[in-house]
Amino acid sequence: MESGEKDVIFLIDEAHNLVDRARDMYSAVIAKSDFTFPRKYFKDKNDRYILNKVNNCATALRKLENSQKEDFRGVFPFENVDAVYFPLFRLLTALEEYLKENDSFSEREELVNFYFKLSHFYLILEQMNAGYEIYGEKEKKDFILHLFCIDPSEKLEEYLEKSVSSIFFSATFLPVPYFRQLLCGNKIDAFCIPSPFEEKNRLIAIARDVTSRYTRRGEAEYRKIVRYLEITLEKKPGNYIMFFPSYEMQKAVYDVALQSSAYLVSDFLLQQSFMDEEEKKNFLQTFRKERKKSLVGFCVLGSIFSEGIDLVGKSLIGVMIIGTGLPGVCREREVIRSFFDRKNKKGYDYAYRYPGMNKVLQAAGRVIRSAGDVGTILLMDDRFLRRENQVLLPQEWSTYYAVSCENYGKVLDKFWDGFQEEK
Repeated sequence: MESGEKDVIFLIDEAHNLVDRARDMYSAVIAKSDFTFPRKYFKDKNDRYILNKVNNCATALRKLENSQKEDFRGVFPFENVDAVYFPLFRLLTALEEYLKENDSFSEREELVNFYFKLSHFYLILEQMNAGYEIYGEKEKKDFILHLFCIDPSEKLEEYLEKSVSSIFFSATFLPVPYFRQLLCGNKIDAFCIPSPFEEKNRLIAIARDVTSRYTRRGEAEYRKIVRYLEITLEKKPGNYIMFFPSYEMQKAVYDVALQSSAYLVSDFLLQQSFMDEEEKKNFLQTFRKERKKSLVGFCVLGSIFSEGIDLVGKSLIGVMIIGTGLPGVCREREVIRSFFDRKNKKGYDYAYRYPGMNKVLQAAGRVIRSAGDVGTILLMDDRFLRRENQVLLPQEWSTYYAVSCENYGKVLDKFWDGFQEEK
């Protein structure tokens, strides 16, 4: 390969995840508490030279903290943080020399970790562009400074330009303009390939009489959700997964379901918030085994079981998705929202609606994994019938049934009657 010649093609699978991963990679944080250990360490060593540089960095952070007031998002916004640039540079230079000269001491690993965290922050500080938001936040007595890469397109483009071609793959690149903007600044072409699976093998239903809105959550709504599960199992026994917007709601509906007829005709599996590889493997293997009773998995949207798993054939014949997948309101999401609002880019959609719908589509994609699969997708929230959410659904989902508890059973009968050989 001659100098400057491009002969590389990047193939990027599951590229819908790249937005958040790039944000993490190109963002950086430091906190006042990060300097507690090095201050104590160099004070104990009586090394005034480096200690002064540690204190200068902590002082620069403290001055930033006191220079600004919290805004409506509960954060401290900054135009720039140049005040920390030279203190960081001088401390990093001193630490590098110290670590070169001292290669064996008990606290070395902790000091090296501190050095790398500061190095990453300093590197990001040097290379920031218009896609960043700089802000601070308080946590108890601590102050944390964020260099938050909200729009990573310019950063990613630096690597894309090293290739002769870059190809992004995903089954959930919706809406396309959102991903084109954040992955490449609208500088690549987008192609939507029709689904290879027959439409008749899949039922799409939207429950119009149930919701996951916080204001409606409670015993009555949970019983309605469980009623849909009972009807589903009555009309077609088999393996199903229910996806919930949170572990709290998952557990609440699970407890209600334990008192229902669904529990009499099926076994339940409850996803835990922390599962190691062996537990994850056992969870999935339960679906793949030959069974006499139906099986219902209670899982969470956006978690380990809502994407990247294959349960083909009778291993999974239906998913029920409760809610539109909206991320919880938090400071980081509100920072993203206001960033795109300033750019006239529909901040709420960029921060909440688009990421939420992507989680929904990923979870729905668990049920049809091969040309021979047959299954049902039930979207359980009346908000799926709103135009702003309808336009985000795949084109092949244009045919769907708006259902209630009263007519859902008839819709299932009509669908499964077309596959008598499966009964």
